[in-house]
Amino acid sequence: MSKIFIFICLAILILASFSPWTQNVICSLIICGENNVLYFDALNALFTGLAFLGLVATLFLQWKDLRDTKEDVDKQNKTLALQIFETSFFSMLSQHNAMVYSIVIKGRRGKSIIRDIVQGIFSKNCGIDALVDMIENQRGEKIITPDIVDIYYSSIYQDFSSFLGVYFRSLYRVFVFIDNSKIENKELYADIVRSQLSDDEIIILFINGLSKKGHKFRLYIEKYALLNNLPLDKITPEMKDSYSNNAYDE
Repeated sequence: MSKIFIFICLAILILASFSPWTQNVICSLIICGENNVLYFDALNALFTGLAFLGLVATLFLQWKDLRDTKEDVDKQNKTLALQIFETSFFSMLSQHNAMVYSIVIKGRRGKSIIRDIVQGIFSKNCGIDALVDMIENQRGEKIITPDIVDIYYSSIYQDFSSFLGVYFRSLYRVFVFIDNSKIENKELYADIVRSQLSDDEIIILFINGLSKKGHKFRLYIEKYALLNNLPLDKITPEMKDSYSNNAYDE
């Protein structure tokens, strides 16, 4: 559109400059001299108009160049911001995974520790079911409520605080970083983190979110559907309903 406008202005300028009428006016000015003031005024008005068209065309070109430059700068800034975010994001994720792998407890390393914790939580002899059976004998009902989970998980957390504390603080920091960023597709990066979590990690994340210690993390669990693909064979309906459907991407 801008090229057409400029072409029209230039065409008018050229045609007007070399048109017979313009040449006649110039000739009349030369021949008639001072007595043809009317022709001089007409010629002056013509070239004033043409000069104005040229000025408009110039201003339009400058405006278009500034707009295109601003768009290019905005795109470059956006690309640079995304590159900076991704560099920090993958660095934090790498540090988290390295930290998890570096921890050794009782001869078990990294995610194997989480597997042992999950197996202990759901152990029939000394796990949460045993606690529920004990409460059933007292109350006459067998329901695994979030309060019961919190009581049992607190004792587990104390035994493995050197691992669980660092693990959840590190993972929580990654999601805080994602959520506080100004990128457009935050869910994509949250999915990248979730895709690296094992089934045992999702279960312990689920349990931690039910406890008082994990109430801050629960916000991101539900916001970014971190319990999607949660193994439900060990989870009771009462426990599952403690989270909104968003947590399961339902």
